[in-house]
Amino acid sequence: MTILLFAIILGVLVFVHELGHFLAARWSGIAVEEFGFGFPPRLIGWRRGRTVYSLNWIPFGGFVRLQGEQADAAARPDSFSQAKFSRQFLILSAGVAMNTLLAWILLTATLISGVKTDPSTAPHNRYIQSADSRVEAVVTDGGPADQSGLRTGDEVLRVNGQSLNTTDQVIALTKELNYPPLELDIRRRLEIISLRIVPRMETDRPRYGLGIQAVTTIRYPWYVAPWYAVQTTGQLVGQTVAGFIRLLQDLVVTARVSPDLTGPVGIAVLTSQVVQYGVIATLQFMAILSISLAVVNFLPIPALDGGRAVFAVLARVRGRPVDTRIEGTIHTIGFYGLLLMIILLSIRDVLRFRIVEQLRSLFQ
Repeated sequence: MTILLFAIILGVLVFVHELGHFLAARWSGIAVEEFGFGFPPRLIGWRRGRTVYSLNWIPFGGFVRLQGEQADAAARPDSFSQAKFSRQFLILSAGVAMNTLLAWILLTATLISGVKTDPSTAPHNRYIQSADSRVEAVVTDGGPADQSGLRTGDEVLRVNGQSLNTTDQVIALTKELNYPPLELDIRRRLEIISLRIVPRMETDRPRYGLGIQAVTTIRYPWYVAPWYAVQTTGQLVGQTVAGFIRLLQDLVVTARVSPDLTGPVGIAVLTSQVVQYGVIATLQFMAILSISLAVVNFLPIPALDGGRAVFAVLARVRGRPVDTRIEGTIHTIGFYGLLLMIILLSIRDVLRFRIVEQLRSLFQ
């Protein structure tokens, strides 16, 4: 189910991004040769008008191939290379704009529905409609708490008869009592449930597979939520850009890829963790991914939108475009470089998250 949800989320983000390029090209009068979901080789395709719509075997991406990206078609009046610089830049940046717009829409919806946050960082202003506080469980998959029936997001009322607010308080209680079974009173929807969690002995100490955290849910009225979503979107864009700058600095200084950088496998694992917190958390995560996709795509790297924008700016400055064959070769090299990086990151994620062991356990 998690894999399916991850595929749906990624598919929506990619489709929205490429739809931006497609619509901008059509509006600018540039012929679209192919609107592809995924990267070649092609699985299936069909033609409508002058455009081929295709589904391709490599699912982590998509593309819009415009008239004029090949040297033999560059002179046609409806080709990308013959368009004005302003229209070229519009087409290249439309995917980024659409992903940012999608993030804003998702964040607006979550702010209206109610966003969970740390009480110590919760904002205070006259527009907040409600600020309900509660203590929620965080459950490790397959751990004793999970096996007892506890679920992430359950409201924890009492632990062994005490009202606790943090995981540290639970740890202190278990140490003081020499790791006893925990008796939890929880609220799930409108029902009060009592659960018993027996710790599992591991190498260093008994484990419960349980954490708790205090959360505050804030909601904004529909008429101000869009404005606060704009602010949140701007903050996330700034944080994402700053994060990539730090990753680049680490790469230059240490010649190592930061462990914070992850590929499709890592994102799938994160998706499996986020969905436990419910629909709102999943939409927030989707908004963050959409902004990350926007920022990454506009980095000045060949084969990405940012790399193509660099060539458009260079052509504007020089007064003539770079030879399309040379540009095409550079973008091809960039594409295979990115594909290699995705493969390497995926291998690292498989090892880091012990994917093979988890798959093996399914068949034991």
